[in-house]
Parts: sequence; C-alpha cells; structure tokens
Amino acid sequence: MSRRLPRGRVTFAFVDVVESTKRFAEHGDAFVEALAVLQERVARHTCAAGGVVVKTEGDGAFLAFPSAQAAIDALVALQDELAHVPVEVVPRLSVRAGAHTGNAVPVADDYVALAVNVAARVASVAGAGQVVVSAATEAELPTPAGVRVGDYDLKDVVDPVELWRVCGDETPLRAPPARRTNVRIPVTGFVGRTQELSMLRALVTEHPLVTVIGPGGLGKTRLVSELVLQIAAGIPGGAWLVELASLGAGDQIPSAVGQVLGIQGGDVGGVAGEVRRRGEVLLVLDNCEHLIDAVADMVAELLEACPNLRVLCTSREPLQVAGEHAWPLSPLRERAARLELFTQRAWAGGAKVPDQSVEMVDRLCTALDGLPLAIELAGGCQMVCVSDRSQQRNDDDCCDRKDRATGLQEGR
Repeated sequence: MSRRLPRGRVTFAFVDVVESTKRFAEHGDAFVEALAVLQERVARHTCAAGGVVVKTEGDGAFLAFPSAQAAIDALVALQDELAHVPVEVVPRLSVRAGAHTGNAVPVADDYVALAVNVAARVASVAGAGQVVVSAATEAELPTPAGVRVGDYDLKDVVDPVELWRVCGDETPLRAPPARRTNVRIPVTGFVGRTQELSMLRALVTEHPLVTVIGPGGLGKTRLVSELVLQIAAGIPGGAWLVELASLGAGDQIPSAVGQVLGIQGGDVGGVAGEVRRRGEVLLVLDNCEHLIDAVADMVAELLEACPNLRVLCTSREPLQVAGEHAWPLSPLRERAARLELFTQRAWAGGAKVPDQSVEMVDRLCTALDGLPLAIELAGGCQMVCVSDRSQQRNDDDCCDRKDRATGLQEGR
C-alpha cells in the first residue's frame, strides 16, 4: 500500500552526515551501527512532526512535510538530540540539514519537482549542527525563526537564494554569497561626490529613468558604479551595468544587455522577458551618447514592458524619453576632494606631494576645470615640485592634461 505523501505546498528537507567518508574510514562497522541509530532518530522526529521519510540513501535522508513549521520542528529537535549525545559515544555523528518549500505532487511514491532540487542544495551548504532554510520556507512560518544570513549562489539554481539559519552556530555557509551586480569593486578609493551620490540615490528611487549628463572625464561612470555597489544588494533582481562605448551600431545594444543578464539572443523582447522574470531590476547603460536614438527606443520599450524596471544612463545629452529625469553632473568643486584625488594618484605613481605644494596643486586642479579624469592624469604622470619654475611649467601643461583626458573619454 502506498504511503500518503504530502501534496500541494510541501516543505522538503534533507539530512546528511558531515564527513561521513572520514568517519567510516576511522570506525568501520561502528559507523554503520551509528548510522542505523541516526536513521531511526531521523524517522522518529519526522513522524512526530507529521512528516514522511521519502527515502534514505547512504548517509542521507530525504524528508517531506505538510508545513514549514513541521519541518523546522523536526529538524531542530533532531539537532538538539544529537547535540546531547554523550561524548563517550563513538563515533559521534554530526549532521547538516536544510529545507525549502514549493509546490509538488507525488509521482510513483516519490517526488519530481524543482523544489526538491533546491532543498537538496540548501542542505548542502549547511555546516555541522546547522539547520538552514530558504526564504520560501521562512515566509510560511507563523512567526519568524532564526537569522537571515544572506543571498547565496547555489549549484544549478538559476537565481540567488535567500537563506536563514534556524539552528546551529555562526560557521559560514559552504557557498559563495551572491552578488547582485556585475560592477567590480574598484582598486582606487572613491573621492568626494558624497552629496552627489546621495542625490543620485534619491533620484533613482523616485524616477524610472535617470540620465546623468556631462562631458567626458567628469566621472559619470565612476559615480553610477559607486551607487550600484551601494544599492545592488537591496534590489531583488540586481543592478547590472552595460558598457556601450565599444558598440558601433544601435542594433548591438539588446544583445549587449542580454549578455550581461545571461540570456541568449539579441532582441528587446527577450531582454524584457528576463527583466520581468527577475522582478525589480536596475539597468545601467553607460556612455549612451553615440547611440542615443537606439538607446532611447530600447529604453522606452523596456520601461513600457517592465513595470518594475528602473534605468540609469550616462550620456552627454538626454535620451528625450517620456518620464526621463536628466541630471547634470558638475565638475569636482570641493577643494579637499580635488587635492585628495590628485594626491592619491601621485602617491600611486611614486611621487610625493609636500605640504608647501598644496596651493600649487589647487591652482592646477582649477586650471583643469575640476575634471576628475584630468586631475587623475596630472597626479599620476608628473612629480610635484615647489619651485616657481616648476609651477609655471605645470600651469602651461594643464591644458594639455585636460585635452588628453577629454580625448581619452571620447575614444571610449
């Protein structure tokens, strides 16, 4: 007679012995006997909570429960009992346990469901004595349990999974924390722009489309990248930067966006479908000016098709799309920030900036119109001298520095 397996909304759990191969090699038959005792304990706690042992295989067990609370009750009770096994018992087995909740219907006295695979991956990242559950399981509890440990990339699971630890110590999980952005952490520090960063953050929250406007070398890319690094973790679908400078034609844009989002194909419809699947998404399009019309057309189509999408662009001119908030970025005006930027780049190049050279550096930064890229080039390419002759030479060179910075930006 077939068992009555839970159906509909089911919480699946896996229990696995930690370092089972090592324990077996060390203890042989005693390990086999201890494993049999462990499986009896697993079955007892599972049945007491109204669950079912779907099957056991080797040192692991696959369990199904009619509710999330039942699963957690069983797993926590199991870990508690194992924690109180006398120390003189050899071998003393430790287990990891994990759970995930999803929709499923039994098939031939078993389950074939995506939720089963996710539950197995959740369990695999737990440590000895831990019970780890997904946000899907946590959401179905009558009261919150445990501590949120973050979003993690699980093997063969497309999207990051939010995980909670409901039992066990604070040992880090055995999986890499998920990054919700492709923006890399820069090797140089972010200098100044704190007020602009705060303003841009507010604008992105308020408007579906924000375009940061300004000439080349102004630091638009660095500013939006810093913003993404600060807010990406709080955006469920992530914040993704698409660099357009290297593209030569407008029809290449959808493919570039799709590549960043990890999808095949190069049409706007495919991009829109992926964005809708991810939910709330911030899409950052960098250096739009040379493909402005094509960018505008794509952005307008995406915003219409994806209600939870926000778009942040950098350009030398607005997109002229309905709902756009064009935000001009000013040069780096703060004296302290300009001096810090110059000094950092000078130090990186092995140069020293004596205290008596500060006024000279400030005049140089002013002559460079406060363009961050020009200031970086000046700081990284020349030694700072204090003589009047050196000052004159620096002032004469400043225009060349600015022209070089602008030329580099135009070539991007």
